[in-house]
Parts: sequence; C-alpha cells; structure tokens
Amino acid sequence: MLADVRRHAFTLAEVLVTLGIIGVVAALTMPALISNHRKSVIENKLKKFYSSMNQAIIMSEAAQGTSVSEWDTFSSTYNVDEMEAWFNKYLKNYLQILDVQRKNSSVYVALSDGTGFRIFNHFKTVSGIHVYFCTDYKKCEGKPDGKSVFTFRFIKNKFSTYEEGTALTAEQMMSPSRNCSCSKEMVESNKEAHYCSTLLQNNNWKIPDDYPFRI
Repeated sequence: MLADVRRHAFTLAEVLVTLGIIGVVAALTMPALISNHRKSVIENKLKKFYSSMNQAIIMSEAAQGTSVSEWDTFSSTYNVDEMEAWFNKYLKNYLQILDVQRKNSSVYVALSDGTGFRIFNHFKTVSGIHVYFCTDYKKCEGKPDGKSVFTFRFIKNKFSTYEEGTALTAEQMMSPSRNCSCSKEMVESNKEAHYCSTLLQNNNWKIPDDYPFRI
C-alpha cells in the first residue's frame, strides 16, 4: 500500500514545475484579461451615456412641449451663463447628477456613476453644442483622446456622436491625415480626436482590434 502511494505522489520538483507552468500561463493571459475588462468598461460607459442623454432629451421635449429644434439659442458662442441656464432648463432634471460647476466657458457635470461631461456652445445654435464625455469625471479637463474623453454634440437638432451617420470608413476616421481623426498623431499634436466616438458607435460600441489607443 505504501509503495502505491509513493508511486502516485508528486515529487517536490514536479510540484514546482507545475506551479511554474501555471505562473507562466497566468503572466501571459492576465494582461489580455485586464485589457479586455478595461475595454468592456469603456464600451458600456459610452453606450450608457449615449442612451441616457437621448432619454433625457425625450423626457425634456415632452415636458417642454417643444422639440430640440425649438429650444433656446445663444446670444454668443462659448457663453457659459447661457449654457448653464440652457442645461438647467432642458437637461438637469432628467439626468442622475451629483454636481454641476462652471469652469471657463464650459459647464461641468458629475454623474452619479462616476462619469461626467462638460458642455459648451461652440455656435450660437443648438446644433453646435459640444459635449465631452469623460469615463472618469476627474479627467473632464482633458481633450477628447479616444481613451477617457470622447466627443458628442448636438447636430441637426439631435444628440449624436461627433459625426453620426457619416459615410467615412473606420480606416478613414483613423487616418492621421484627417483633421480630428481618431489617431495617436492627433492626440500627440495636442489636438482633439473627435472621430473616436463615431468610430466606436459604428462598431456597435465595441473597441476594434486595430484601435489606435491602448486602453
């Protein structure tokens, strides 16, 4: 009996080899698992924000009795006073908000899930309001970078990603030669990577394998 036990028992060397193999496998797979989790978090936050904003607009239109196309316009561009009044009138009551602040020409909004956005009027019309969504509210001061800050806006009297409905291909939206492209070159030159939001929306809110940024 004892001999049988000894024959089937693992030696210390065998145990160490097995543990070493497990360690190597974990070292190879963990980074990919972590990266995939981070991507999933970003994807879900973007999808949730887009849905929440459109739901807020629908509720506001019903309460106001007017469509977005009839909402108040602005007397000047980058008018933070009028932007704050506009936001308070049309959207504030329909979003889960922790805090609202004014900084320079933008209104900063902290949402209850830890995300947030800043909103400003690039033009005098509603179609020209820009919304920079931040997957972490603490990063809302930054420019759209395709990682933690993404561009949305009101255009053609609706809330959308930067160029929702564009005929551009993913390759064209990521081309460094295109202004506002979703590319490292755009971010490294301290410009806005506006197209990233539309790129992800067109891919069913999924970060593609050839995405230019590491999440």
